[in-house]
Parts: sequence; C-alpha cells; structure tokens
Amino acid sequence: MDIYSTAVLARVNTLYAGQRGSLNLGPQARGMGKERARYVGDIGDFDIWVYQDVYVDEAGSTQQVLPDYTVIMGSPGDAPGTLEGTRCYGNILDEEANYKTQRYFTKSWLEKDPAVRLLLLQSAPLVVPFRPNASLCATVN
Repeated sequence: MDIYSTAVLARVNTLYAGQRGSLNLGPQARGMGKERARYVGDIGDFDIWVYQDVYVDEAGSTQQVLPDYTVIMGSPGDAPGTLEGTRCYGNILDEEANYKTQRYFTKSWLEKDPAVRLLLLQSAPLVVPFRPNASLCATVN
C-alpha cells in the first residue's frame, strides 16, 4: 500500500466512522475482456469506480484518457438534478454531403485494379448536457 492509499484510508476512517464504507485498494485479478472501469467500493453515499483506459494520440504515443489523480463526480441517472443531456450533430466535413448537419452520412465508391467497393459512414455527434453544474472534474494531489 503506497502513501496515497494510506492517506485515503485515514481520511475514510476519520470522516465516515460509524457509517457504511469500504474500499478495496489492493490488487485485483482482471479478466481478459475490455473492462476498463472497475468498482472498488463506497464511502458513505459515494460509489467509487476506477477507470483506466488509454488512446493513441496523433504522434503515435499512448496517453491515458484520465490523468493520474483525476476525480469525476456525477449524480445517478434517476436522481433529481442529474446531468441529463441530448445528442446533437455537427456538420459533416465532406463535399458530397454538402457540408450539412445530419445524423449520419454514408457513401461508397469503387476502386479498380484490384476491384474493391469502399464504404464510408461519417457522423459528428456532440453530447450537450442540460445541467453542466451537476458534474465535477478535479485533479487532486
């Protein structure tokens, strides 16, 4: 257990003495699937999840989706004051689509020698929250 885990446990014991709360901070065997989010326990009314996913940036380097020590908070989907939102769509940046805003744009074309039909589906979704103040993202040290 590192210094950060010890500090978290000390804080849990101080703040939530007598209330329900448990965190599993030790190593856990994980399956071979694509499970990147892992439930580790709860502190009072807060469920704690750990999310570890990566992506490859334009330079070809592997980057974490969330930096170390980043916390994201939100309310459950059925609670009053939830984030909620709607999915909007931006312009399709393609001349054949007339640069219009639409949900999806598809096209296909034929390449010769060797003959092959190529298919393309484009979309530009953007989720717009109704209540952006119902969420929090912070980096803690």
